[in-house]
Amino acid sequence: MPPIRLFQEVIVVSNDGVEPMALSARCSVPALSSLAANACVSRITGVNGFSQSDDIVQVARFIGDNSEYPPTVQRTLREAFYQRWKSMSLGEHALLARGVAVERVLAGQSCKTVAEAHGIPERSILMHWLNMLAVDGEAGTRVCAGECCYAVADIYGIESDSFAFNELQKRAVMGWAGERVRNGESCLQVEQDHGICMQYEAMDMLEIIAVNSCAGERVRNGESCRLVAREHGISALFMAMCELENIAVKTVAGARVQQGELCYVVAWDHGISHCHNAMHNLEMVAVETFGAERVKNGECCTLVALSLGIALDSGAVKVLAALEMASAGAEKRPRLQ
Repeated sequence: MPPIRLFQEVIVVSNDGVEPMALSARCSVPALSSLAANACVSRITGVNGFSQSDDIVQVARFIGDNSEYPPTVQRTLREAFYQRWKSMSLGEHALLARGVAVERVLAGQSCKTVAEAHGIPERSILMHWLNMLAVDGEAGTRVCAGECCYAVADIYGIESDSFAFNELQKRAVMGWAGERVRNGESCLQVEQDHGICMQYEAMDMLEIIAVNSCAGERVRNGESCRLVAREHGISALFMAMCELENIAVKTVAGARVQQGELCYVVAWDHGISHCHNAMHNLEMVAVETFGAERVKNGECCTLVALSLGIALDSGAVKVLAALEMASAGAEKRPRLQ
């Protein structure tokens, strides 16, 4: 039996923290079996001290060789080893302590409790690994199913300012939280219900889900980005708002500009105001549809911009000005006969 599987065998999570005698009474195991198992384990660990990695293999062989014993005796023996190993520190035996800590977290125990028991530093790489095992295991499953991230993090000993907590929130977004937003609920309401922090990456993911589903569809149908963002809980300060405004530019707003309407009027109607990139793209629709050709034909770039509703301090005006200079330079060049 490989050592890591041995750790899995000896850890009995449901009985963690219960005294062996109470355990015997609850499981209807004779107290004598419990006493004998504890005495056996104490003698093995006392004499051996687990100074070598091979010692763990020998313990695995010892448990395996007693497989003919009744299940209750095997269970008692495993529990006795667990009671001895649950407080094994990294200083006593690093491999054994790490192995037991990992199996305890995989079995659903709190990372913080396990770390304290085995002397694992709070900000260490091993602690980060334990946190991520919890996130990839029971903790992640629970938030994916809809439980609050803060409540679950507290149960599994995951600090709210850690990388692991950020990953935990992502699991929530990948699960029921994201599904609620996809069905049209406000990101802000879902954020509160599921314990998703607005400053974390998970909130961006939540808002993008809204943009790629109900919110984006409403904008494609001509509704104002401002109104849609407010009703779907999308912040004007982050990436999702730009995505929403660019959807308008690529669809209904852009189509209106192509038909000759003024850029600033269309932008106001469709709530395009927070994203510089979206406004630039809208003005460039006007440049490409009408402006460039007019400037090449000799019209003043400033007058063309004003007639199309393009702001005079925008990048689109710079494009028109460059075209104007290029056209003027072409006219001044001598023609080869």
